[in-house]
Amino acid sequence: MSQMVNNINFGQYIPVESQIHQLDPRTKIFITLILLTATIKASFLELGILYILGLVLIIKSRIAMRYYIQQLRPFRFIIAVSMLLQWVLTKGNVLARVGPIEIT
Repeated sequence: MSQMVNNINFGQYIPVESQIHQLDPRTKIFITLILLTATIKASFLELGILYILGLVLIIKSRIAMRYYIQQLRPFRFIIAVSMLLQWVLTKGNVLARVGPIEIT
């Protein structure tokens, strides 16, 4: 009995007529690298701005939001662990304290 395994189609091209799709591929790669670098270096407020920018780009790409959410499903665990580590290991204002662990 074989189990069905979900294929991860991360980065799959979806042909749609949009301003994002009409950009030169090198431009899209360059913008992606800039956004990734900005995300790594960003403060909480800057992450909010990048999140809004990401939503604008998703809307401009004219691809359904449910598709993006579906593509992130295999990465749920990694995202959750990353968020937890970010909250616990970064210095900043203490938001909550659970025993010796501070959430900043």
